[in-house]
Amino acid sequence: NLQTAVAPTSTGVAEVGVETTRTHFALSAGGGELGGAIDARDNILTGFLDQIDQWTGGVINEFNKVYSSGEGLRGYQSVTSEAFVSNTTAALNAAGLAFTPRHGSFQLKTVNAATGAVTVSNIAIDLDGLGGIGTDTSLVDLSVAIDALDNVTASITSDGRLQINAAAGYEVRFGNDTSGALAALGINTFFTGSSSDDIGINALVAADQRYFASGRGGGPSDNTNALELAQILDRPVDALNGVSVDQFYTNLVGTVAQAGSAEQTLADGSLNFRDALKAQREQRSGVSIDEEAINVMELQHNYQAAARIISTIDELLNTLLQI
Repeated sequence: NLQTAVAPTSTGVAEVGVETTRTHFALSAGGGELGGAIDARDNILTGFLDQIDQWTGGVINEFNKVYSSGEGLRGYQSVTSEAFVSNTTAALNAAGLAFTPRHGSFQLKTVNAATGAVTVSNIAIDLDGLGGIGTDTSLVDLSVAIDALDNVTASITSDGRLQINAAAGYEVRFGNDTSGALAALGINTFFTGSSSDDIGINALVAADQRYFASGRGGGPSDNTNALELAQILDRPVDALNGVSVDQFYTNLVGTVAQAGSAEQTLADGSLNFRDALKAQREQRSGVSIDEEAINVMELQHNYQAAARIISTIDELLNTLLQI
């Protein structure tokens, strides 16, 4: 008996194989309709999905890098990073994050909720690699640096996430991130996830729009960050091969259309070739209506001639018997 076996893949496309229920040897198709379907899945569809994931990741990271430098109408009492690292002592640019931070810094602001007084602290992200092994900023280093500030505490959760808590009566806000660390860790971001498989919107922002980081500390009428966000579609992005988000999408759509047209042309050519071979086979093995009609007419004439001979012989015999 045959049965299907579904296995997950890194591309997000489920790999379906066929195997026997007794031997469990996977069967591979090298040609035919089944082979064509498998080839289309592995070599055509997967390539398009990879490009879509690349485009989606570029949108997520570029948007979040700008967004994380802004602030909304209210700050955070507590915020936990969306991303996690398995090795909290590894440098952030080598910790396996989906998006890689770089050497730079970001601002952490503690706001007194009663008076509105703001204390701005600059958090350095040392990722230049100049100090040797162990000197570049790790998640542990970042937690220690934030925890040393007044009116704020930081810790690492059991699953490798950075958690920042404001003291009672205070809020935490962020700004001017030149390192991309906030976007890479998923702190003060709009999008969650890293590809088309897991892209989402920060649940806190979706539930309360006052958290949307439209400004950069200029009050309720400040929309400088929102204006900056509106420009990201036209900026060159390193992760998208140096083209803009909008241009990469246009190229992707054009590539899909061109590839689809080429595959349709190949399919039409193969169909025409198959029809030609089928016609040749029918010419050799099929029945010709005209030829069979002629054969039937010949048999009918032979029957009529034989009947006439028999009738003549019968008449002769009758004549002889009457003599």
